[in-house]
Amino acid sequence: MGVVTDEIEEKDVALQMLSVFIDEVPDKIFDHVEQLSTLLLSLTTYTANDSIRQNSCTALPGLMKAAKGRNLPAEQLHAMAKTFNANIYKAMQAEYDTDTLIVQVQSFKDVIDAAGPGLMTAEEVTHLGEKSIDIVNKSLERIASNLAMPNEEVEDEDDAFDADDMALLKEENSNEFDLQIAAAELMGALFKTHRESVAGLVARLRNEIIPACFSSGEQKRFKFSLFILDDMIEHLGPSYFSPEDF
Repeated sequence: MGVVTDEIEEKDVALQMLSVFIDEVPDKIFDHVEQLSTLLLSLTTYTANDSIRQNSCTALPGLMKAAKGRNLPAEQLHAMAKTFNANIYKAMQAEYDTDTLIVQVQSFKDVIDAAGPGLMTAEEVTHLGEKSIDIVNKSLERIASNLAMPNEEVEDEDDAFDADDMALLKEENSNEFDLQIAAAELMGALFKTHRESVAGLVARLRNEIIPACFSSGEQKRFKFSLFILDDMIEHLGPSYFSPEDF
């Protein structure tokens, strides 16, 4: 649903204000991290309003940064990150709004970045890599479905696509490509923090995903591939590949 009432708007503004405190005075805000975590985690699946889901999710990486600023031991930092990402992952499974899904993927990535190396097992990295590719493939399916819609036969002329419908489809597809870039950045975070566990992901990207992007003729898919290749070079480096592969 996309319900907007005075009360919901107040909730949303309050969340935005909390985010400002988290970003601007992280050292002070960390004294209230348990209470804030409980509140934010309860709102990432707030079904009535997508803005509240987005703002609660966006604030979670800020709490991670506040914890790092307090020099929290790695074990506690990782426990915090696992709790946050388990919550975000669950929210992603039920999400229908592309803009919100973009925010969730970005927040998931930011939590991994803040937690640093050693957060996940090799199996968890593999699963998350496959999930990231799945996000991209399902996004491409939705784009293909959108592109086919104007050519579908309609019983009534009033149901035929007009300029407004085409503009809406164009915006939806643009959002889908933004989601794919967010997934690319999430994979980049895996390269950065779990270099030793991404061999399977790298192989699938090199053998399947990247060649398909470059043969698609679609500029935004080129962009996706360039994001991936850039992160491979930056975070994996020449020594990760054989000379001819690099």
